[in-house]
Amino acid sequence: MKECYPPIFYTENLKSIRRIEIPVGGFLYREEMPICYVYLLRRGIIGISRRDHSGVDRIATVLRSGDIVGLDDLFRGGSYTNKAIALKQTSLHAIPSNLFIETLSSDNHVAVHLLCNLADRIARSESYCPA
Repeated sequence: MKECYPPIFYTENLKSIRRIEIPVGGFLYREEMPICYVYLLRRGIIGISRRDHSGVDRIATVLRSGDIVGLDDLFRGGSYTNKAIALKQTSLHAIPSNLFIETLSSDNHVAVHLLCNLADRIARSESYCPA
């Protein structure tokens, strides 16, 4: 599979972006942790877990290679409102949230990439049919 990185990776900001690995069952972030990064999922699968009305954590969203993890909370406030757990061995790029926002507002190519990513996530969720 060909990797397609957003334009943020072709700038001088590359030195601020770090690569991380998460084992199966490992948490990328948990509720109420401060949002310091958004993550580009290179390889693996991340489940976004939300607590339902009965207090049970359930996987609400599944993210795959090429998706950006942490966007749901980035523009809502200073901390995550859910948990991100590796469902497979996972490799990600951690992008400082302030760098992501600055780049998003100054580089139209990054904004277009983000919109395409979000449209793809919406299309996948609309076609999801639980067994």
